Amino acid sequence: MSLEWIEYLEFAKPVAQLAAAIFLAWITVGFALSRYKKEKHWERKLQAYSDVLAALGTMNQILNQWIREVEERREASPEQIDDNVQRYRSAMEKIEETSSVAALILSTKVNRRLRNLITDLHRANNDDQRSWLSVLQEEQSIVEKARDDLVEIGKSELGLNHSERPLKKAIRSSSKQ
Repeated sequence: MSLEWIEYLEFAKPVAQLAAAIFLAWITVGFALSRYKKEKHWERKLQAYSDVLAALGTMNQILNQWIREVEERREASPEQIDDNVQRYRSAMEKIEETSSVAALILSTKVNRRLRNLITDLHRANNDDQRSWLSVLQEEQSIVEKARDDLVEIGKSELGLNHSERPLKKAIRSSSKQ
């Protein structure tokens, strides 16, 4: 009888080892997949912030150029005007596109800030009672304020600070949620 138990134990040992190995592999793959998803989500957030901030930078450059032209009482060539208008519109479209994506992958605070930015820019641009220079200055102020706000929110949301690697902190903070 003891021989049967010994044979049974000899058979059960490799089966138990195989089961433990499969379980550990399953756990490891689960952790790796979870980390991969968090990293991809973080990268998408970073890309959305980068797109918006690049568009705001373009808009700010163009607004600065237009303000200088008005202040110096000089006119750009028609080609340059068309190019700047097209670049400004493209940047605005990029912000509007990202606003839609922000509702999905970014915080509600960012989404709300982008919607306010779009509304404020449209409102400033549709005021016919003011001079062109004052409209440009207001738009520039709106763009700069939005840029500063989004940089601050983005650094916080993405976990970007100089004391540790950003991805490591972002993954740790998103796993706490």
